[in-house]
Amino acid sequence: MPVGGCAKHRFVCKGYQSWCLTKQYCELSPGVFAGNASVVLIPSQQHFRKRLWYPVPYSKEAACPEHSTAHMLDCYNLCQLPHYQAHLHTWNMFTLLIPQAYHDECLRGAKYLSRLLEALGAEVKMAQPYEGKNPVVLGRLGHNPAYPTVAFYGHYDVQPAEEPDWKTDPFEMTAVDGYLCGRGTSDNKGPILAFIYAVKEMLDCWRVSGAVAPINVAFAFEGEEENGSLGFQESLAGSLDWFSDAMLVVISNTVWVGENKPCLTYGMRGMVTASLVVAGPERDLHSGNDGGVFSEPMTDLVQLLGSLQGPGGKIIVPGFYSNVRPQLLGLAWQGLQNSEEFSVDSYRQAIGVPKLTAPPNTHDLLQKRWCSPTLSIVDVRTITSVRTNGNSNSLAPYPSSQAATTGVRPSSAPGAAAASTTAVVGSNKPRYLAGCPYSSHLVDVPQLWPGLPSVVHVSHTEKHGGSAAEERSCYRFGPTRFSVIPKVAVGKISLRFVPEQDHEMLIGCLQQHIEARFAELVSANRVELQVHSVGDWWEADPQSQLFQMAERAVRREWGVPPLYVREGGTMPVASLIEKMLGAPALMIPMGQSSDNCHLANERLRRINLIKGKNVVRHLLEEVVAASVQGPSGGV
Repeated sequence: MPVGGCAKHRFVCKGYQSWCLTKQYCELSPGVFAGNASVVLIPSQQHFRKRLWYPVPYSKEAACPEHSTAHMLDCYNLCQLPHYQAHLHTWNMFTLLIPQAYHDECLRGAKYLSRLLEALGAEVKMAQPYEGKNPVVLGRLGHNPAYPTVAFYGHYDVQPAEEPDWKTDPFEMTAVDGYLCGRGTSDNKGPILAFIYAVKEMLDCWRVSGAVAPINVAFAFEGEEENGSLGFQESLAGSLDWFSDAMLVVISNTVWVGENKPCLTYGMRGMVTASLVVAGPERDLHSGNDGGVFSEPMTDLVQLLGSLQGPGGKIIVPGFYSNVRPQLLGLAWQGLQNSEEFSVDSYRQAIGVPKLTAPPNTHDLLQKRWCSPTLSIVDVRTITSVRTNGNSNSLAPYPSSQAATTGVRPSSAPGAAAASTTAVVGSNKPRYLAGCPYSSHLVDVPQLWPGLPSVVHVSHTEKHGGSAAEERSCYRFGPTRFSVIPKVAVGKISLRFVPEQDHEMLIGCLQQHIEARFAELVSANRVELQVHSVGDWWEADPQSQLFQMAERAVRREWGVPPLYVREGGTMPVASLIEKMLGAPALMIPMGQSSDNCHLANERLRRINLIKGKNVVRHLLEEVVAASVQGPSGGV
């Protein structure tokens, strides 16, 4: 461990040196999770609830002579940092997202997390409902039915880090100018450690007083959040006895709206992911020998994708903007309208675009980002085969009967007038290809098209990843790409929807729009809309007692009231957990808007990590205090 700061206040504790970072702060190193306790800490009796810690034995050489409340608390926070940072550094090295080659590293990360929970004294188990998927780490601390139970959710898997713009090794956590840099520091390993440390501190506080903390804690940390959360619902259901008594679920998987003011997130959009697949000839063809004599799949796909948006990014799918609840931005705008935390120009520069299509004012821009449905085309590629109903030929190009078993049938007479060649609908229902595991209600989707089966069944292989051939991109041909007309073209679409919109209605609107536009092409190709996943929108009640507890916890730590914000992203697991446990979720973001989650140079500011941990600890104290007060002041 490096030594720095003020030599006057440096002291040796069981084989390693502690130090004070400035002359204002003494270093009282508790050695949490270090394997050897460096000093024994006890709370001062008069400031028990304020977490003022003194070392035993106490000496002028071991601590600063002046201990104001603020200095003592900051001192304790700073001394945690070496251990906190060390765990994040170690953990950062092994938790990666797919591909399968990194599965062993993910498993190492899960086991590392399990050991941290065991060090708390928690019962721990790992659940893995699907072979080849990363396990869910589950923990339970305490089973006293008289105590309140707080559950924590997080995910230890991360996005890939293949961007060439990384300034540091993404899987070797590096401290740079007050920031902890590396993949997963902000999303979501840093917040997970904040949860664990917050619980640890609270337990220690009660333990040194000779009492047991009057609270139960449950943990659910998954390893597939960035890949669809497959297996999470089954894992939670299999250990529901550890979570069924939870009164609250704490999540930290969002970020602040700006850089300086803490926030509480009270709403997120829903999401549908889908693929638009156009299939043509039996095999790839030569653009020189065969081009211009048949309907090319890529040409059809581009025209279909182009029909989804009009000028300014407006979605021109009929019905797409229906049922949007009015005044969704109202509460957030109350705090932001006079704030400098967000500005249109700063946002434009941050995302690196010359011009925004959204209205050039803060209110309307936030309305567009947080409270309006959107449709984005996120990928276009070609593939070598298409799997439908477990049969790679079910979307076969140009079937001899000229009738499709799925998707939209080709026109009955190629070349006929558009007015008389409306697409004949076969099984034109959008196919739920790899439905989000926590959207299992999709199997009961009402029949939007009478006479068709409610759900097209898919094979296990297809549902849980599909074949490698499906994921081969157009670059498989190397330098000869320009001479090849692909037999199948795929466009990937991301839809975001808001309260009170229904995803089934939106999918139906999209399907009907595609049918109509495809009929106008008078193409002999086949088209199909494949729905991969659905995640519901989520909202908290800012007027609830639990939300107000979180507000007080943030205010206590940061010294300012938090901004109430919505977020344009989606976290389906929040609504899933609420439904399964019957307990509300609280989103407490720790990172700043510039954390670069999912991007190169992801980072988390040190002070945000420490204060984020403190906010969670304050929230736990609020829960305990409300429980002790009884029904009149209870939760």
